[in-house]
Amino acid sequence: MHLSFQPFSYPENTFNINSKKVAPYKFFWGMWIAALVLIVFVYSLTIAVAPYLHADEFMTLDLGRIVLNPETTWSIAWITSKNHPVFFIFYLGPVLQELSYTTFGQYGPRISAILGALVASTVLVRWLLLKGTHRNAAFILGLVFLLDPIFVQAYTMARVDGWTMAFCLLSCCLICRSVVFSSNYKLLKSHLFFAGVFAAIGLFIWPSAIFLFPLIIFELYSLFVKLKTAGVTIKQRFLLVILMGVGGVLASVIILIPLIPQLIQKIHYLIDGVTVNTQSGAAKGSVISNLFSSGIKLLSVLKFTPVVFFLAAIAFILRKQTGLILACLTASFIMMFTLVYIHRVQYLLPYFIVAIASVYSLNQISSKKIELNRFKKLIGLTLLLFWSVFFSIGIRSYFAAFQHQNRDRDLVYHAANALLGKGNHAVFAPFEFYYPGRKLGWKLYGPYIPYDEVFTSTMFANILSNVDYVIIKNDIQIPSQFINQMNNEGLYERDSYQVYAVKDDQFNGKTTFTSSIRNLYSIFRQPYGPYKLFIRQGIHNRHLSNK
Repeated sequence: MHLSFQPFSYPENTFNINSKKVAPYKFFWGMWIAALVLIVFVYSLTIAVAPYLHADEFMTLDLGRIVLNPETTWSIAWITSKNHPVFFIFYLGPVLQELSYTTFGQYGPRISAILGALVASTVLVRWLLLKGTHRNAAFILGLVFLLDPIFVQAYTMARVDGWTMAFCLLSCCLICRSVVFSSNYKLLKSHLFFAGVFAAIGLFIWPSAIFLFPLIIFELYSLFVKLKTAGVTIKQRFLLVILMGVGGVLASVIILIPLIPQLIQKIHYLIDGVTVNTQSGAAKGSVISNLFSSGIKLLSVLKFTPVVFFLAAIAFILRKQTGLILACLTASFIMMFTLVYIHRVQYLLPYFIVAIASVYSLNQISSKKIELNRFKKLIGLTLLLFWSVFFSIGIRSYFAAFQHQNRDRDLVYHAANALLGKGNHAVFAPFEFYYPGRKLGWKLYGPYIPYDEVFTSTMFANILSNVDYVIIKNDIQIPSQFINQMNNEGLYERDSYQVYAVKDDQFNGKTTFTSSIRNLYSIFRQPYGPYKLFIRQGIHNRHLSNK
C-alpha cells in the first residue's frame, strides 16, 4: 500500500469517529464496557479472599509509603546489610497503591490494580484497531489479554503491572496513530513527543516496563517504514526519534524532581535496590548455565498460557514479522539475563496478542499457500476465548469461592490482636500481618532480598537488632540456628495462635492440576498460621499489661 502526502484514512474497521459509522463505533465500545463491567463484577465477589494476602501486594505498597515518608525508621523492604529501607526511584506505581490504601482502605490497592488492567486491555484494543485488526478479533483478543491467567494472577494481587502496560501500550497507540498526520509534521511531532512521555511514565510506574520497550521500538520502526513511503525525509524521521527521546527524558526529569533531596543522600541505597530487582538469588553458576536455567523457567511459566503461546508461534510463522519476532526475543533475553519469574513473563503477552492479531488484519495479505481460511481463524479465536474464560472466570471463581472463609483476612486481624494488639511495637512478622500491623500501629520489618534468595542467619541477625517481637509461622521448618539467635538476642517464645481448628495436610511434593491452579492464582485452602510469638525478655511484663 502506497501512502501519499495526504492524510491517512482509517480502514472502516477502525471506526473513524468522524465518519458516518458513529453508531457501530458507539456499539463496539458500549459492548466492550459492558464486558469489562461483567468481569469486574465477577472479581469483586471474591476480592477479599482471592488471592490470599500476598507479599507482592504489601511490598509495592510499602515502597510507596517509604517515598511519601522518607524519614521512616521501619519497612518490610529493609536492606539488612545497610540497616535502612530501600530507596526506590520507580515510585509512581507504589505511591499510587499507598494512596489507594490510605484513601479507600485495605481493598484500595486491589481495586486500583484491577482498574489498571482494564485500562491496559482497552488501550490494547484501540491499538489493534488502529493497526487494522478486524473489530471482532480485536474485541476478543482484548478480552483474552485481560483474562489470561498469568496477567490475572498479577493484577488481582494488587500489582501495578496493568498500569505500566497501559502507558507503554498508549505509547505504541500514539506512534501507530501518528501515521494519519504524515502530511502535518507538527501534529506528527506532538504524537511522537507524547509517546516518549507515556513510555517514561510507564517505566516510573514499575521498572518492568523495560520489557515492553522493544515493542515500542518495533512500532516506531513500522511507522518509519510508512512515513518513508509517504515521502517524509530521513532527516525528519531522525528528528522524530530525537523528539520522542526528549519527551521521555523531560518526563523522567519532572518525575524525579520530588526525589532530588533523597537521590543525593541515598544513592547507595538506590544501587542496592536495582541490584535486588535485576538478579536472582538462585543464579550461582556460569553465564551459560544461568541462561539455560532462565530459559527453562521462561517455558515453565508459558505453560500457564499454552493456547496464546502456541497460536502466537503460528502467527509468527504465517506473517513472518521479523521485527516483532526480534522485539519479542529481545524482551525475552533481557529477562533471561536478569530475572525470570511469572510477574515478568506476563510482559510477553502483548507481543503474543499483536502477533495473533496480524492474522486477523484487514491491511495485510499473506501468501495464499499459508493464509488461514475463515473457519480456522474462527476456531483460533474461539479457543483463545474459551481458554481464558474457562480458567480465569470459571476455574478461578470456583477455587476462590470454595471454603473462602479459610482465606478471610479477618483471621489475620484476630491473630494480630490476640498476639500483640495495639501499640508502637517493632515486629518481624509474616507479610500477611502488614494490614493489621499498620492498623494497630506496629513498626513492621522484613528483608528486601533478590527473588529466590535464601534468608540467611546474618540477615536475620540484622533484623533482630531492630525488633522486640518476632512472629513466625509454626508450620514452617525454622532452622534451629534462628531459634538460637533469638534466644541469644533475648527473645523467647511467649505465645502461640492457632488460626484453624484443624490444619490441612501440607504439600507432599506431588504437583497436581489442583495444586498448580492454586499456586498460579495464589488461592490456597488455609494460607494463614499457626503462629508463634517471641518477645524480648525486658518488655515481657509490659506486654502482658498491655494485653
